[in-house]
Amino acid sequence: MSSPKTKIKIQETCSELLHQAGFLAKVEAVASGDFTILKIEVEFKRPLKETVSFVGALGYLLRLILLQNGEEPKILIDINGYRKKRQAEVVQLVGEKIASMNNDEHSIALPPMNAYDRRLVHQAVGENASFVSESFGMGRQRRVIIKKREELG
Repeated sequence: MSSPKTKIKIQETCSELLHQAGFLAKVEAVASGDFTILKIEVEFKRPLKETVSFVGALGYLLRLILLQNGEEPKILIDINGYRKKRQAEVVQLVGEKIASMNNDEHSIALPPMNAYDRRLVHQAVGENASFVSESFGMGRQRRVIIKKREELG
């Protein structure tokens, strides 16, 4: 768990990086278990692919700077509430896929997803006692399969 001092340091460092890059941003650091979630509100009108690259680069720079200061925090970055929106989309996708399974289908594979989205799928499926989920595949092709619980044998 990040200490209050570490959380403040992460928030200040992120704010300074964004300011130096020419962004007007509001940054809030929130502790969540072992992670510090950086909630960033910033005007960033670029395609999603560029936004994802931006978040990755920002996270990388933050970790490098904090490592130099002896900190090793686990950081999640949320730009303009994207994570909450994405969570709702993934939960909706899981619900739709489960609802679309007919009596003859015993499992359904979802498209490849990143680790965060797969985790959201597992959490959503875990709330339904009739189904289980399992990840399979490697690298960028890693995906989740949802199975009816009776299929586990």
